[in-house]
Amino acid sequence: MNKMNKVYLEKLNCSLFYDRPDDDDRVNFYDDNLELLDCIYGTDEELNEYLEKLKQIDDKVNLFAEFCGSFDFGNSVEDCLWGYIESLEYDDGVEEVYKDIKELNVKELLEKYDINVIGGMYFKGWW
Repeated sequence: MNKMNKVYLEKLNCSLFYDRPDDDDRVNFYDDNLELLDCIYGTDEELNEYLEKLKQIDDKVNLFAEFCGSFDFGNSVEDCLWGYIESLEYDDGVEEVYKDIKELNVKELLEKYDINVIGGMYFKGWW
């Protein structure tokens, strides 16, 4: 198993996790639940520069934007899903999302709707 590393982002009071899964320049970044956010390619020096760049970000929304260009977000999984619901056409499963919010626990909602968590904020990326 690859060694998982952690970078603490003091300005945001949260952490990201990362590893090098193979013997190449790819570095994977993960959220609080170790769900993949995205990857970059670079040498150790380039990785350190990128980590320093991440440490300068002072808003969690901007941090997530480093990994995904379009997304819904909120301070709770329900808030995040309300944004998602607003983007759906009624026939696209709105009733199912309403039902799931009432019946599923947070972990189940995170899995079903592919929601990431960074420092207590919830993000549903439009990957």
